[in-house]
Amino acid sequence: MRQSFRASVNKVLRHTTTFSFLTLLSRITGLLRVMAFAAILGNGRFDDAYQLANTIPNILYEFIIGGVLSSILIPLLVREQQRHGKSSPEAWRTANLLLGYVGGILAIVSAAAVALAPQIVGLLTALGKSSHAAASRELSVYFFRFFAPQMFFYGLNAVFMAILNSHNIFGITAAAPILNNVVVITTLLLYRMGWVGVTGLAVGTTAGIAAMALVQVPWLLKIRMPIRPCFSLRDPLLGSVVTLSLPVLAVAAANLVATAVRTNLLYSVGGGYTTYTFCFQLVMMPYGIIAVSIATVLYPTLAEHAAKDDRAQFLETMSRGVRWTTLALLPISVGICLLAEPITRVLFERGQFHYADSLFTSRFLALYALSIVPYALVVFATRVFYALKDTRTPAIINIAGVVLNILLNFLFMRWCGIPGIALSSAVTYVFTLALSLTALRKRLAWTLLPDLLLYCGRMLGASLAMAAFVWPLLTLTQPKIAILEQGREFPAHVSARYDAGGSLVLCEQQEFQRFWSLLRQEDSPVPTVDFSKNRVVVVFAPRGTCHAWLRLAQATWTGGASTPELLVEVYRRPIPAGTTPPAEPAFLVAQMAGTFDSANVRFVIYDDRPHVRWLRALQLPELTRLTAISIVGALVYLLACKFFGIREIGGLFQSFTRLTQRLKGQRVGD
Repeated sequence: MRQSFRASVNKVLRHTTTFSFLTLLSRITGLLRVMAFAAILGNGRFDDAYQLANTIPNILYEFIIGGVLSSILIPLLVREQQRHGKSSPEAWRTANLLLGYVGGILAIVSAAAVALAPQIVGLLTALGKSSHAAASRELSVYFFRFFAPQMFFYGLNAVFMAILNSHNIFGITAAAPILNNVVVITTLLLYRMGWVGVTGLAVGTTAGIAAMALVQVPWLLKIRMPIRPCFSLRDPLLGSVVTLSLPVLAVAAANLVATAVRTNLLYSVGGGYTTYTFCFQLVMMPYGIIAVSIATVLYPTLAEHAAKDDRAQFLETMSRGVRWTTLALLPISVGICLLAEPITRVLFERGQFHYADSLFTSRFLALYALSIVPYALVVFATRVFYALKDTRTPAIINIAGVVLNILLNFLFMRWCGIPGIALSSAVTYVFTLALSLTALRKRLAWTLLPDLLLYCGRMLGASLAMAAFVWPLLTLTQPKIAILEQGREFPAHVSARYDAGGSLVLCEQQEFQRFWSLLRQEDSPVPTVDFSKNRVVVVFAPRGTCHAWLRLAQATWTGGASTPELLVEVYRRPIPAGTTPPAEPAFLVAQMAGTFDSANVRFVIYDDRPHVRWLRALQLPELTRLTAISIVGALVYLLACKFFGIREIGGLFQSFTRLTQRLKGQRVGD
């Protein structure tokens, strides 16, 4: 019996380890996919069109059936399996009804979305008034007609995952998103190499979602599921679903309105929607890895204590979830807020994504990071309500948060532009968290809530102590030169006086704005430069009959002179036969520390491919800087937690020691 128990435990550990590893790999490949988007598509109106069209199927799916599927349909499947057996005819019938309902509804919706693509995209981008926004809108409509069928495959994926997980098959469901990421990354690389065009990019993206769903079919056949989707309007299952779905649909409708407002505001500025998409992916990583794990582990215990009406243990488990979530995510939130610029540069700044894009994205990310902890705690509080079999209270709180978020989006957008959308999210989640904790305190007579908040305040103190060390290090190690943008051909006409190459120094923000409009030629925001301490230097390469790539190798001030001497390396590449040589020279735009009015440039010309481009692709200086500061910050946070008497830190070390000893004991026993 002991051996049987050990075998059972080992099986659970093996499944858990496999699932965790594949989930982590999925997150990593997802991050690589976002990095590929940045490098290949950049952060302009083209990527705005792509990202919006690729997000709309998710928005419509969640509104139409996503919430109903997770909260109602899948629990119905589990109930039938518990009543009649997992492989009983009744359970398979329910599974095929799910496939029929979900597949049929989403197939119809997908076809309708293709026909109504201009209207759907138009509703989500109505505030984008510029000509650049209009052109991007048309491209988004084109993309969306290829992306709309993704809704059908999202539905199949959710049902397939539920069926397989109910049969204790987790590996393929965790690995399926990896296949999607690999297909999309491959498609992006093919697009970058010119082997596929815009249509190929669109088809490949949808193919990734289809592959994610269909790769699970062999495992369904392995458990001998008779895949025969059916649809019956008279089936009692459909009637119960309609009745139970109304509260869920009310919340989904409120979220849809908030999403539409936010999307419109983001699309009013070039690169705004892409920035939001990238930052959302980054913020969701610590939440998905840490907060979801904590909530998943504690939710069954909460439900068990609620069923036994064990109020003391329920409150203790709930408090433990709040403490663990805050302890793990608060320093990450503060760290991302402070280190937003180096994080953005390390992850995204390569290819078509330049330092100017990093500045814009990092300002959004710094504010958006503040929402990590309140969002995670709101989701955990929702699980607490669900354990109490209360779905009404979190629905009301969610709708109240949506109303506030819409108002704050307009208010903060006027105040600080696109980053105001991120600040609005943070304030909204703090508000909904306060409502959730107040409601739980009233319902459970939670007298120890003030003590818990005071304890979390000590964690905040430890995080601020960390920030007090990180901020000076960040300031002292700030690079003196940063390349805002560069290219092989300046997009506007360059005066003949630069035929032999030369430099232009910009000393005022207004002058820089006029130049930026020539450079970007779209409605993207102008980088904010502190001209009291910095200058913007534009370097034009000598005109020639070849493509060129510039590198600012050195900047020196000799003999106390106020004019810097710039050493610029020009890497030339011959023009292929039959190709028209560039009409305008290669260029780079650099932000440099100092207050000078002119610069002297010396060019060194090479006729080979620059190996130094790999240095920019790897971002080694910024990666080293980010790693060193992060290590210092983590050590300071741990010491500060010990100073403030946060007992969970000691508990984590003790748990790690016990786990290590247990593993050693297992090896000896084996």
